[in-house]
Amino acid sequence: MPLPDDFGYINARIRVMRTRLLTERQEQDLVAAANYVEFLRLLTETDLAADLTRATAPAAALGDLDQALSRHLQRLGAKVLGLSQGDAREQLAALVARWDLLNLKTLARGLLAGRPAQEIRSQLVPLGTLRFSLLEAAAGGDLDGALQTLSLSRHPLLKVFAEAVRAQIGSGELLALEVALDQGYYQQVRRLVRGQTMARFWRLEIDLRNLITATELRGQPPEPRFYLPGGRLGEADFLRLCAGDLAALPADLDLPEGATLVQVQAMARQRLAEEAAQVASSDSDGPGIALDYLLRLEIQVARLRLIARGKFYQLSQEQLAEVLRG
Repeated sequence: MPLPDDFGYINARIRVMRTRLLTERQEQDLVAAANYVEFLRLLTETDLAADLTRATAPAAALGDLDQALSRHLQRLGAKVLGLSQGDAREQLAALVARWDLLNLKTLARGLLAGRPAQEIRSQLVPLGTLRFSLLEAAAGGDLDGALQTLSLSRHPLLKVFAEAVRAQIGSGELLALEVALDQGYYQQVRRLVRGQTMARFWRLEIDLRNLITATELRGQPPEPRFYLPGGRLGEADFLRLCAGDLAALPADLDLPEGATLVQVQAMARQRLAEEAAQVASSDSDGPGIALDYLLRLEIQVARLRLIARGKFYQLSQEQLAEVLRG
């Protein structure tokens, strides 16, 4: 019997899980549902049914469906990690920790902006290796309190988070905190996750992170301390991007002049999804298939939330289609 640190075995299991994601036809049927009740009925005929019990009860609200979708995402993410041990688990955990990175940024942004705890919790993604209940508890206070709550975990990113938070409290710069978290995460992932195909993915993601940061800094004096090393873009290229010079971009990253931050972020998500699919097709003996599956799963759940809201609030088919395109 194959060992659970053998990616051949792990990837065979994940391929089976991937066949249970919604098909394009199933999503089209959900979009075409006559109303919210019909949408829920169709959803219970999919692989999500096991997580929908409370959401389909007679008195259930939209929030119950949100919780069901979060449970679905959390359950399948944990299942992927549970397929492995040893070196393979270390590599998978490093991949899954990209959602820890995202959640720590979301937590910091929300707390610094003084947003209500429930709003912050609704924006957390229940994937990752940090205990989700700790993240939810950390949303109910300030950054200092969040640090104390999260200190109950020994996650490797938390040391970076603590240092970045202390630096941010002194400087008042959220972007500096986010870049420090990025630097800590990518140092970790480059050390643990091997293989040329995965290395190509990380280089692209770092390039896109630098592009997003440069877009946020557009019109301000360029600062090298916000540069994230490890991609194809050098520091000089990053500073040119901060000044609005798109000629500094690699040829495969096409961006129109004057693109907004929202447009850049949308392009980055699309480009990463495409790259993950390519990695999955050429990384049969590595963690690329798991990465592709988890990204697809996250996108599926995000789109289901949008469709559910469209049906609940009785948007027209045209309005819902526009929301999904955005």
